[in-house]
Amino acid sequence: MGIADIYKRLNPQTSEYLVYIVKDLNEQQKDLLSLELNDLTDKELYAAISILTRLSSKQIGSIIHKHDTAGPLLIFGDSVSNKRMILAHRIAYLIVVRGIKPEEILGLTFTNSAAGTIIDMVSGLLPDKVLIDMNIGTFHSTCLKILNEETFGNMNLQKLGYKKTPPYRIVVAHERILLLKRAIKEAGFDEKDTSISKVMEEIATAKINLLNPEEYKKKAKEKFQKSVANIYEIYQKKLFKSNTGDPEDLVFLTVQLFNKSFEVKSFYSELYKYTFIDDYHYANPAQFQLIKLLTEKSQNITFSAAQERVLYGLTPTWENKALTFDKEYKNTTIIHFKREPIDLEKILVERRIIDEETIKAEGITFAENADFRDYLTGKQIIRLIADDEFDQVTFITNKIIQAISESNKKYSEVMVVIRTNKQIEVLKNGLSSMNIPFKIVGDKLLERPEILDILSFLRLIYFGDLYKRNKDAVTKDNISTADKDFFRLLRIPSIDLNYSSRVLMEKLKKDYPDRSLYEILKSGGDDLENFEKRLPIEDKEKLGFILDLLTEVISSREEFGVGTLIEILINESGYLEFLKNIGTKESLMKIKNVEIFDAYAYEFEENLKKKATTSDSLVAFIRDIEYNITQIKAQENAIKDAVTISTLHAAESEDKPVEFFLL
Repeated sequence: MGIADIYKRLNPQTSEYLVYIVKDLNEQQKDLLSLELNDLTDKELYAAISILTRLSSKQIGSIIHKHDTAGPLLIFGDSVSNKRMILAHRIAYLIVVRGIKPEEILGLTFTNSAAGTIIDMVSGLLPDKVLIDMNIGTFHSTCLKILNEETFGNMNLQKLGYKKTPPYRIVVAHERILLLKRAIKEAGFDEKDTSISKVMEEIATAKINLLNPEEYKKKAKEKFQKSVANIYEIYQKKLFKSNTGDPEDLVFLTVQLFNKSFEVKSFYSELYKYTFIDDYHYANPAQFQLIKLLTEKSQNITFSAAQERVLYGLTPTWENKALTFDKEYKNTTIIHFKREPIDLEKILVERRIIDEETIKAEGITFAENADFRDYLTGKQIIRLIADDEFDQVTFITNKIIQAISESNKKYSEVMVVIRTNKQIEVLKNGLSSMNIPFKIVGDKLLERPEILDILSFLRLIYFGDLYKRNKDAVTKDNISTADKDFFRLLRIPSIDLNYSSRVLMEKLKKDYPDRSLYEILKSGGDDLENFEKRLPIEDKEKLGFILDLLTEVISSREEFGVGTLIEILINESGYLEFLKNIGTKESLMKIKNVEIFDAYAYEFEENLKKKATTSDSLVAFIRDIEYNITQIKAQENAIKDAVTISTLHAAESEDKPVEFFLL
């Protein structure tokens, strides 16, 4: 049985999807796919087709990859190559097609946001959007769960000498600092002459490198390291005595547990039959060792990784293990990805442009000059085949003048619907030349919250780039705008810092009135110690993620066009997936708005290239949008009796009949 047999089981629409899915697969991939899909029930088959639809052949190859024949898989790409999306689709495919139980899958991420995004994606891909209790979380949350679980008679932490009660917990920032201060004092050092932040960093580095106090003391050579060795020993004893740990202890202790207890290690390596690691390039030595121990028995491992690394604004000091993946694991498969271009054709289709087939299907009766029915109102309007857009506008202006003079119509009764923003200029010029008043309501799109979110992101990229190249060129107005944009970015749905964290940031800003928040947070250092220790861990991770994203884009923004920058935000921040998973009419409209705006950005860039201008496309685009927003507001309020020019998007909310529809 092959693809043809599967094709016969599907309805016409879904069978077309199957043709698209298999058209670029090689014969081996087709055989594997047909073998697996033929064994599914009809419900499972339709779910599997849904998972694979709209993916490229390379993405499909990653998703149907078999570990038992092709070994561990590394999905390697840049920051906008949809690696996380591929991981989610692969997990859903394993559950639906290969019958893998959700509890047999372990996913490790570096942020709660990434874990939530993957869980949401997987849930959205499963039949009936079934919510499942996935074992997907950060290294910290997963290790804390393992340490607090009971296996082979007692709690896992007890096997390392810790007590069962009180419950083991991670100390908060101020507790950690207090314990370090006491350890410094007990070690015989003056607290004023000892940098707590540097001691904390050195101890954290020791744990990341899996060095306990004794091992660290043996390796200590410099005076500072010998001092830290004594403090580290006292500090760790205090944590142990109070049945607590710091964040670096979680992975460190889990590795110790697995090394000490072969039974416990075997239990978890058998429990999790499939392991997924997101952003593997960030894995530090402790996390790398944990992965190796967990996957010793099973080589069913899927990683996503990149070559470039910027973690919380800094490049990690440890090596990128993704670059030596094929040396660490045998019989590996590495699939390289580049950014998938936006599907402009799909966007145009979703705009519901009418074609001849639609006219025929609707059974429209052709009249002498009224053979085209507007899809918004069902009213027949004039269909004009003109040489160019200038002829169209001339025809429209003449008809408007005729209607006003002969039918006693008001200008406000005339509505012209346009399909693309570039048609606005020609129409405006034509109406202006004939002294016909007009107002534009179509670009209400530009006032939508989701579009203003994107505009804030673009302005921050411009500001960050300006600050990096020439600090002296930054003005107070630049800083004020950047701060407003930064706060807006922290409120986007997929990030959404809590209220108390935003209050802390406002207080921080007051301490540095002449610097932008982006600049303050990016610079880091001891000045931020009091601020950072009061932030919840989750918000700290979110803040670090946004800084990473901005820093990475700013560092290479000349390589990206405006359209690509928009894609980076909506994909990498989880914005698009968040809206998709809500699934309401409003959220779907927001997705469409974002896609139209992105398409306009690409169109704007193309027009800029045709003009052979040396203008910075990002700056030009920001100014164009800001100018349009200002002009539209002014025009709407200035004239009451005016011809309405509307985009497709805004026409849906207008109650007046459409007189002209410009294709």
